[in-house]
Amino acid sequence: MARGISLYENQNGFMHKVDARAKLLWMFSSFALVLLFNNPIFVGSVYVVNIGLGIFSKISWRAIRNVLMSNLLLMILTIVLWPVYLQAGPVLFTVFGVVKVTQTALLYAIAVGFRLVTMVTTSTVFIMTTPIYKLIAAMQQLNMPSKMCLTASMMIRFIPVIRDEGMLIVEAQKSRGLDLESGNMVQKIRKYAPISIPLFLRSFSIAQKLALAMDSRAYGITPRPTPYITLVMDGKDKLFCLVWTCALITGILGRITGFGLVLPNML
Repeated sequence: MARGISLYENQNGFMHKVDARAKLLWMFSSFALVLLFNNPIFVGSVYVVNIGLGIFSKISWRAIRNVLMSNLLLMILTIVLWPVYLQAGPVLFTVFGVVKVTQTALLYAIAVGFRLVTMVTTSTVFIMTTPIYKLIAAMQQLNMPSKMCLTASMMIRFIPVIRDEGMLIVEAQKSRGLDLESGNMVQKIRKYAPISIPLFLRSFSIAQKLALAMDSRAYGITPRPTPYITLVMDGKDKLFCLVWTCALITGILGRITGFGLVLPNML
């Protein structure tokens, strides 16, 4: 598919060959595992495994680099903000003589950071290794409502479309003399008003045209639309499901017994 239509990369990597239903199980198991633990070692292990799956799936280095940069930003923000609100454990050092950074708060902050970047990375790898028609087929074969399937499809399709629209608006406004680089943070945020307003209007216009196109094609007449393809799992897909199911069960048992937790009473 064209880049402006989908983020999917047509490669011959490992995750490209895995059944879409197995990848849905992998994604939700990863989300559950990072929510079950709050020890940075265990949460970070899930992140390392999933970023490794993305690299092993031959995703372009540019995409991996963008993911890593966004992950780094999320990690820094989380590590900076959480110790301000959470005070537990021995004090490691004091910032500006006011904010006391404790060992437990710092470990928990790192775990929360890994939790966020794992969700972002897992979702990105899923989208970039799964064609939209296979995702819809997987959701249909799992007996999910057709409206939910359509919503998932439109959400994934709109991400690159809105991104491209935003880039076009930025270039158009820069050609008219808009300066987005100078000034402090507040001034820069205000300068994005000439971009955000046209982007919102353009988004509403695209949504309206989509609704008219669906009505003209009588969407919703049949409760269960005919599937485009039928997915079939092989031995590799079943083994993949088994591994992540065992990991999820182990994570649930670990949470119950208090294993892999920095703060037992917190998510």
